[in-house]
Amino acid sequence: MRKLTKLLILIVSLVAIVQTVWLAGMVLPVRWLSSAVLPTSQTSELWLQVAVMTIAVIIGLAAITGGCIALLAPKKGNQLEFRSPNGRLTISKRAVEKILGETIATRTQVSDVKVTVKITGKRRDARVRVSATNRRESDLVSLGETIEQIIVDELTRLMAVSIKKVHVNVKPFDTAAKKRSRQPRVV
Repeated sequence: MRKLTKLLILIVSLVAIVQTVWLAGMVLPVRWLSSAVLPTSQTSELWLQVAVMTIAVIIGLAAITGGCIALLAPKKGNQLEFRSPNGRLTISKRAVEKILGETIATRTQVSDVKVTVKITGKRRDARVRVSATNRRESDLVSLGETIEQIIVDELTRLMAVSIKKVHVNVKPFDTAAKKRSRQPRVV
C-alpha cells in the first residue's frame, strides 16, 4: 500500500472514531462524555439509544479495522531500491517485467508472454505471475517448470531478492488460435 493511501485511511479512521464517540455522547447520557459535548440533544427513547449504539459500534469497528490496515499493511513497491556505502540504485518493476518476458521468449518456444511482478513487504519478497502461449506441441508441465526456473534464476541474478511465489500459466497454441479467430477481421 502506498504511503499516501495509508495516511488517508488513517485520517479517515481517526475521524470516524471521534465521530463515533461524539454520536454516542449526543444521544446517550454519559457523565464525562456529555459534559464534553455541551449542546447535546439527548433522549430517553430506548429504540433511539439502541439504534445509535448499534450505528456507533459498527462505525467504530470499521474505523479500528481501517486504522489497523493502514498501520499494518505491507508496503507495495513500483521499484526496488538498493542502498550501499557507494550510493543508491533504483530498479523499476516494469523494467524487470520486460527483461523477464524477453528472457522467457528467447529461451523457450513461447509467445504472448506477459509477466507481472509484485514486490511487497519490508524484506521485499517478489511474487511473479507469468502467462504465455506455447508455439509447439510439447509437454506443458515441463515447459512451465522450465519457465519457473528461468524466473528464479533471472530474479536472483538481477535483483538478489527472495522469491515468494511463481505462478506460470502456459496455454496451448491451438486454444489461443481459436480465440484469435473469433475476433472480427479488419481489412
